[in-house]
Amino acid sequence: MSKKKITKIIGALVVIGIIIGGGYAINHRNLHKVSKDLELTLSSTPETMNPFYVSSSNALFVSDMLYEPIYNLNNDGSINCDGLAKKIVHTKDEKTYTVTLYKDLKWSDGKPVTANDLIYSFNEMMNPKNNIKLREKFLINNEPIKIKKINDLTVQFDLPEPSKDFIGNLALFHPIPEHIYKGVIDLKNSPENNKHVTDGPYMFQSEEKGKDLILVRNPYYEKNHSKVEKITFNIEPETNSGIVNVMAFNLNNKALSNIKVREAISYALNRKDLSQSKYENSRYIQNAYSIFTPSTEYYNNNVVEYNHDLDKAKELMKESGEHDLTLKLTYEAGAKAAGSEALVVKNNLAKIGINVMLQPLAENEFNKEVSNPKSGEYDLAITSYNEGTNPNNYAQLVITNGAKNISGFNNIEVDRLFKDAENTKNKVEKEKLYRQIQEIIAREIPIYTINYQQNIESICKDVLKVGMSGIVM
Repeated sequence: MSKKKITKIIGALVVIGIIIGGGYAINHRNLHKVSKDLELTLSSTPETMNPFYVSSSNALFVSDMLYEPIYNLNNDGSINCDGLAKKIVHTKDEKTYTVTLYKDLKWSDGKPVTANDLIYSFNEMMNPKNNIKLREKFLINNEPIKIKKINDLTVQFDLPEPSKDFIGNLALFHPIPEHIYKGVIDLKNSPENNKHVTDGPYMFQSEEKGKDLILVRNPYYEKNHSKVEKITFNIEPETNSGIVNVMAFNLNNKALSNIKVREAISYALNRKDLSQSKYENSRYIQNAYSIFTPSTEYYNNNVVEYNHDLDKAKELMKESGEHDLTLKLTYEAGAKAAGSEALVVKNNLAKIGINVMLQPLAENEFNKEVSNPKSGEYDLAITSYNEGTNPNNYAQLVITNGAKNISGFNNIEVDRLFKDAENTKNKVEKEKLYRQIQEIIAREIPIYTINYQQNIESICKDVLKVGMSGIVM
């Protein structure tokens, strides 16, 4: 068998491993027993490598190789001090957390990583003018968490009140270098982002837009025992857009035809819990709000987001006038992950007074049942789709009597917009129409979009086996 053929097979196996195994990403701390050069394939060039503004899984994957978190979390949720922090302690009332950094940490330009970097980065993140999404995770009842310096290696976080989410949220925080960014007004678009001064195991070497991105080992990263000296990301756009995991509402159910009930359910559901139930590593799984995937032409990321808000969900259920509601949730019995998601849905909806009956079905039976929403055999269905990068392919999911319209959704305006978008040759008008379609669907929620499942294909130059939970040879 040729070397080229083996390489393709290995790449395919890795992709399969991602899909089945849960979106694993390379754990750079286990990069050992490998060749000095490694190639990875990404479907698109990262939009930025500034950790505050990465949004796609591709960008997040690269950014995580460049920037260190404060710490990581073990599978059981406990703290693993393998990042910047040597230790973290809290007061008995869990309102004050003290973080101590390791000594002699350095940025890739040789400058020291200190408490000043954490304070600068945290304050910039909390500045609403910078429009950093992570900020909302550090607000407790709209009151910001505050940070102060204890000494050059120690900072203190003061919480307005105890929060069970703080430890998990702080693990998402990746500081940036104060000596590079201090005084910058527009953090997102600053030319300082192109200096690529980082503190992770790898540092930026070069980039050719749309072709490749090269990282090399950071000589100042003390914990780097990797033998991989260079990582080349080949940019190869996918012909398909990736998988969208969703839960469909059967609008033939009288209660579910009530938008307030759908909104209540959408607010009650927790995307983070749903993703974690399905993927061992959900960090590289991107929350989905549009029915289009990010790589689909005319994708609109500015649509309504029904993020987890239990109080709002309960209020909407009261306004809906529905009481003692029982819904039948169907999914493929052979898909273990779907069963885990179904349990999360059941538990989430129980908190707003909705009883969910689980109906696992064999694949053929499941497909037959969801293809006929008027049968009334199901109310909710956990499924997924992959419609490619052509936006008009998505029409069959939501137009009246569409081949894949398992919700029974019927909206004359959406039907017209898809038809107009397909027929017009004016790209500006076409984009406007497709963006409008996504806004309507997100608002009307015939389909609750959970996450986008994207693939990161790994190929090792000397044709060694690549394990995505850490490269293991």
